[in-house]
Amino acid sequence: MTEVNTRMQFQPSNPSYHPVIAPRNNNDVVSLISPWRVGSMVRCTDCHNSDTSGQGSAIGVNGPHGSIYRPLLKANYSTNEYVTESPRAYALCYQCHDRASILGDESFPLHNVHVSQGRASCSACHDSHGINRMRASSRNHSNLINFDRSIVRPASGALGARVEYEDLGRYSGSCTLVCHGVTHVRFEYGR
Repeated sequence: MTEVNTRMQFQPSNPSYHPVIAPRNNNDVVSLISPWRVGSMVRCTDCHNSDTSGQGSAIGVNGPHGSIYRPLLKANYSTNEYVTESPRAYALCYQCHDRASILGDESFPLHNVHVSQGRASCSACHDSHGINRMRASSRNHSNLINFDRSIVRPASGALGARVEYEDLGRYSGSCTLVCHGVTHVRFEYGR
């Protein structure tokens, strides 16, 4: 479910959120690159900024005053279906998250299969801001999991038509959905 009030997405009482208002309450972020670490806080301008800011350009302007990347992002973030994974496709994500860690399946054992082979965008599974506690619980929306309904479809069958994620513990979970034509019904993964 999409939340339109961004302030509500960053609340520390939410099941998961990017740490804009308070540090994260989850230590399972193994992919952070220096200087980021568990407990770091981010500012809106760490993501939303001019695409020329901080590049030593005489014309570069700091602050979200314009960018070639929507919505005023400082680097590219591809959110379409069937994106070919590359440092450029997810340049925004890779400013904080180590590409080798993500593609090496350090936190989710099927990242590489989904992102590289399945060409699923990060946004197909993850909500970049956070998930409002009024709309979700930590059992079904931890780790910024909030499926993009323009990409993911409900899985139908004996369980009814559902799009569902269930957190089953550290680095493990279960998904029920249809993504890229593949139906998953309580598909479990873990390390």
